[in-house]
Amino acid sequence: MLSVKVRDLHQLKLLLATWYTYLREKASSLDEDEFRSALRTPVVYDIEKDEIELLIPGSFGLLSDLNDFLRSIANNEP
Repeated sequence: MLSVKVRDLHQLKLLLATWYTYLREKASSLDEDEFRSALRTPVVYDIEKDEIELLIPGSFGLLSDLNDFLRSIANNEP
């Protein structure tokens, strides 16, 4: 599981949209259980610290591929 601290709601939406886009592209190569598990992406709000944390589930391989995916789309930005 990958833990990502989120600054605000806009950043949370952007991260979730990126994660779901990545999952859509990988859907054919994932087994059904792994895909369903990955869709359940917990968001934790710590009211005392006023912090949001996104918990991205997945195997080491899936999260490593996500890292490669993020680098590829970052390199395509103008």
